[in-house]
Amino acid sequence: PRSMLRRFPRVCSRVVEKMLASQVPSRTLSGSRKTVRDTKSIERQAHNPQLDKIWSNIYAADGNVDKLNGAYKVWAKDYDSDLCDKAGCDNQLQTALELRKYVTAGKVLDIGCGTGIVGEKVQELGMKDIVMDGFDPSQEMLDVSQTKAGAYNKLWVAELGPPLDGVHTDSYDAAVCVGVFTHGHCGPEAFHECVRAVKPGGYFIFTVREDLYVNASTGFQAEMQKLEASGWWKLLNVSEPMQLLPKLEPSALYRLFTAQILPGKRPEPSEQFVEAVARLATTPPGPERTIDHRFEYDSPGSILFERYCREYTLQADGSIEGYYLSHCEMEALSRRPLFSLGAGEGAVSEIVELGPSSGRKINLILKGCGEAETPTENLIYRPIDISPNALTMAKNDVLAEFPHVDVRPKQGDFFQCLEDLAKESAGRSHPRAIIMLGSTIGNYETAEEMVDFLRQLRRGMNPGDRLFVGTDMHKDDKVLLSAYNSGPANTRWWVNVIRRLNNEFGASPPLDTTNEAWTTASVYQYEGDDQPNYMDYNIKSLRQQTATLTYPPSLAGTAISFGQDEVIRIGRGCKFTEAFTRRVCAQAGLRVAASHTDSRGYFNMCEMQLA
Repeated sequence: PRSMLRRFPRVCSRVVEKMLASQVPSRTLSGSRKTVRDTKSIERQAHNPQLDKIWSNIYAADGNVDKLNGAYKVWAKDYDSDLCDKAGCDNQLQTALELRKYVTAGKVLDIGCGTGIVGEKVQELGMKDIVMDGFDPSQEMLDVSQTKAGAYNKLWVAELGPPLDGVHTDSYDAAVCVGVFTHGHCGPEAFHECVRAVKPGGYFIFTVREDLYVNASTGFQAEMQKLEASGWWKLLNVSEPMQLLPKLEPSALYRLFTAQILPGKRPEPSEQFVEAVARLATTPPGPERTIDHRFEYDSPGSILFERYCREYTLQADGSIEGYYLSHCEMEALSRRPLFSLGAGEGAVSEIVELGPSSGRKINLILKGCGEAETPTENLIYRPIDISPNALTMAKNDVLAEFPHVDVRPKQGDFFQCLEDLAKESAGRSHPRAIIMLGSTIGNYETAEEMVDFLRQLRRGMNPGDRLFVGTDMHKDDKVLLSAYNSGPANTRWWVNVIRRLNNEFGASPPLDTTNEAWTTASVYQYEGDDQPNYMDYNIKSLRQQTATLTYPPSLAGTAISFGQDEVIRIGRGCKFTEAFTRRVCAQAGLRVAASHTDSRGYFNMCEMQLA
């Protein structure tokens, strides 16, 4: 396929980075979201210094799950009295009442159960035939839940967002989730795992903060509509806004939602994914048994990838242990401006981004170019993507910090859109900056494919245009092996393609995808300074497993096995040298004009121009 988005699908669900401020935290499960405070604090009906201190500690954690758990550890013993008695919160009771309308018996999963208030309310309502399980990231909160005799059948430590490996598909008659979808915490991409846990015909009852729900940039309404349009659920009830903390902060509101889970909730695997799984199932153990890492990406997988990107440690000597790439890319983008903006010689007045990624990256580039201090008149930003949702998010991200920028999203194939834009801008006095962030070009497995890709980009360039392509550079083996073979977040991400066999292909019995069943075994092959040097991304099965696929019909009844210590190649990634970069550029009719690297030389935002 000609489109890079079809060749290497982008992360389907992005981190919501522009959340509105809130002075009232709620329970967090993923710890992946950072709270952005509003400059206008909400006036409270009654000032409470003790609660202020607790909330300050939670905000100081800035989304770090360990720090958040530390804050809730301190709060656990007083959580019920502070929230229910002092603040007047009753959303747990409202949720239990809503559950009683639809479910009178069966298994119910309490997602982010905290101190077990929902389970307690279910008991008080006399719902004796409900068997409640619950999980929460805080052991101290769960310890309080344990004291509420009979409220829960099973409790365990886990967090919502990443895949729930301990919860099988279609395990529960209903799920409830109270106070989790809130500021600085879980976003709408976590809906997928909640829905997966519930049987078709079951119910998912949850709350969302009102200011997040009505703000289109958070994606809550869009994701709910998408799940309904895709046949995953049917929304049965959307409450009017209700007060969250009437005694303490009357203006804080939430809504209660009830969705019925539909039989069509199973994700439909793409034709390419079905073909890849068929090959994996029929290929005997050996070096030819592979599956491309583009199939790692689904909604829970995007959260795993985000976690993986954060798994690194800066050492005292300046080196990095763990996954270096995201940190080094941000450093490279912030060391010096990639270009100048405006009407000066060599300045650009139009920026084209191919496959817009995190809004903080393009905003960092704009800040580095001085756009925040001296706004440039008539600056055009054109994000190009197949996904309309990605384009909307990119537009919102930029306008939130740079409202004067003229954002013109363009939906479609990279190459065709670039050629169209080149014709539109032909004869302009100022060049364009064309940007591809990340290191996507390294996913091509041969130099010929890379050259072909760059040639197609070249067709969309005019004289004077400046092309910036991110490249992951060759480096010491120890750095690479540390990045791809260490840490639990590393393994969970690379094993997501196996996890998708359970969720989309109905593997029966479900394959064990925990870190006890898999590890990473990636290796680096250095071929030479002017050659493509590849990291082979491998996972290794630690135990014998066999399952039968039940879906789609073309694969129903197909057995798939993984032997103990068997290695599966998930993909390859090229690590560039300066010589190899110049080689592929020259063959594509381009020249290397400049290198923008981090201080270690691990990542290069390579500037290319027409030769």
